[in-house]
Amino acid sequence: MSWDSTAFWGLAALLFLILLLIRKILTVLELKAKEQKYRKNLYRITEMESNLETSRRRYLIALKAEGVAKNRVSQLKTRLATLNQHLEKLALSAAQDELRKHPEKEQVL
Repeated sequence: MSWDSTAFWGLAALLFLILLLIRKILTVLELKAKEQKYRKNLYRITEMESNLETSRRRYLIALKAEGVAKNRVSQLKTRLATLNQHLEKLALSAAQDELRKHPEKEQVL
């Protein structure tokens, strides 16, 4: 009977070790799957950060261009107002010259 008992315990120990080995294999496979998922997520996060940085740079460039354009429009409006004033002065000066010439023509006649 002692041989049967030893064989039983040997077989039980062997089955227990096989179960532990299977558990270890499944744990390793699960860890590998989690690692792959982590790497994919890390890659996606890195890609999103890159896209976000690119978008931020484009936004800042567009914002700066808009500011430059607004400044340019403001400068052009100021220049237009100045040119309109100058045109009015020229028109007034031409009208005054005409008035000066007109009395001179009357005196000549």
